[in-house]
Amino acid sequence: MMRKIILGIIVLGLALLAFNWKPLSRLYSEKFSAESLQAKHAPNAAEMALPTVELAIKDLFGLDPQTGAVLTKRDELTRLWFNYSFELKGTLYYAVFLKTYRSQGEEATDASIVRCHGCAPQISIVTYKNQGANWVKLAAQKYLGELGSWGDIETPKSFEFLHLSEKNRVLLIDTSWQGQGLNTWGKALFGFTDEKWSRLGTIETGGDNQDHCIAPTDKEENRIDLAFPCYSYVGQIQLLQTKPTEFPELSVIFSGTRLADNLQIKPAENQKYHYVKGKYVIKE
Repeated sequence: MMRKIILGIIVLGLALLAFNWKPLSRLYSEKFSAESLQAKHAPNAAEMALPTVELAIKDLFGLDPQTGAVLTKRDELTRLWFNYSFELKGTLYYAVFLKTYRSQGEEATDASIVRCHGCAPQISIVTYKNQGANWVKLAAQKYLGELGSWGDIETPKSFEFLHLSEKNRVLLIDTSWQGQGLNTWGKALFGFTDEKWSRLGTIETGGDNQDHCIAPTDKEENRIDLAFPCYSYVGQIQLLQTKPTEFPELSVIFSGTRLADNLQIKPAENQKYHYVKGKYVIKE
């Protein structure tokens, strides 16, 4: 009789486990965008409103205790670059990327922003962490470096969040620069470690000289003086995890052609980057 009772308990327990079991693919494959955070994780969406750009700017610069005005300089103008939300180990984060323009020594307005070829806005990041129905400020990091050209930087069209190691992640952001008919594009690297961001450099992923080159089909009268043969190349970033390390090497696999030292066209060669003193640099 006792054996039958014990057997019945075991069968009932197994049935309950089967009823509550979920496959790992469902438990760990969910991705969360800024638009879906409220719907998925807030019992009351109004209680979990995402931090605004205005709040991020206040958290970055602080407020004047007497007037309550944001403590920014007269010759600076700060605007939203983009927002980025992500999840790590079950915790939700929300980062507000800001860009600060500088004017020509006067009160900053859209018309007074310096827009020279070598001018670029400063990038700052304010990061928030979700705790229950609230967002708590983790860090307000001012002026992590300049990025862009002609005084501005475009809103990124795509992102990639790489898992470098157990504690290190890197956000790859589309960027590009131009000059003298040469076009280059790549990825700006922002590392995320211990709940703070750092600027890890820029990796080149493509380029061309279509605005200043001589194609074989060009007629003699249409050729530009001092122009080079036309080239174009594009690459994909790959993680080289050859051995356990906090910041593994990155490789760019190129296709296409580029200009050699002798000013002749050659196949684009792959390029490796390694981590040195806080930055990813070309490995010679």
